[in-house]
Amino acid sequence: MTLRLSWSALRVQEECREAGYHRRAGRGLKQDNQRVFFPGTVLDRVVRDWLTDGPEKDTMPDMVTSVVDREWKNILDEGGSIAWKDARDKAKVIADVREACVKIQPDLMRWVVPFEYQADLKFRAPVMLPHPAGGLEQVEIIGAMDITVRDDKSRFMVHDVKMTRDNSYWRKVRGQLTYYDLAMFLMEGKYTSMATLMQPLCNEPMKMFRITDEERTQMMARVTAFARQIWMNDHTPRQDTTYCGYCFARSACSKFAPVTQPGGRRVVELF
Repeated sequence: MTLRLSWSALRVQEECREAGYHRRAGRGLKQDNQRVFFPGTVLDRVVRDWLTDGPEKDTMPDMVTSVVDREWKNILDEGGSIAWKDARDKAKVIADVREACVKIQPDLMRWVVPFEYQADLKFRAPVMLPHPAGGLEQVEIIGAMDITVRDDKSRFMVHDVKMTRDNSYWRKVRGQLTYYDLAMFLMEGKYTSMATLMQPLCNEPMKMFRITDEERTQMMARVTAFARQIWMNDHTPRQDTTYCGYCFARSACSKFAPVTQPGGRRVVELF
């Protein structure tokens, strides 16, 4: 069976190998309340639909309310929920996403619309990696890019859309963009000439990066290490408790299994 690797799986694996093991097995707490992710989901869908249906001037903000209702229904249909903060919360989400749409549309018109592009590109890119038993084994790099562009000089660009007001959020995204850069090379034989974070509610709405050779080497090393750990069935729990407090797999983790003390009392050692 071909090993498949996503960016989120890589992040979890690097935080804790046991958490990654439980994630692959489908264990752990399921987060039903999607409120924290919902504005970003709506912005992603509005941008995707606007680009896919043929962008027209000044129409994007008008799409927000209907997309909010559609995506809310989709979450409910899939067994999830949205716990609105108060009676005005939904209206605030709509207002915030509309603001983001107004601000992101000029950048889309400049950096995306004039060129060949694809919104919400779902990819599956094969790569051959060294197997611990010897030889090479195929692994698939999988995921989805918000927007990919091929410009008039046949250069590739990747744009990732984020609904955030945190001006330092880009620090968390550069690795993800490097992962997309690797996927682009595996699919097209070319690395990106530019990778950008589209963050319309931040002071710098277009944060542009040129992925370096060093970053590419480091990303390939991370992917190779991930595959090796899976093939060797290495799901050793993290020694410290840096990520344990909010870990989705805590209830299944060997570190927090009940211990029988003298007298038969069973306790869980939290830290």
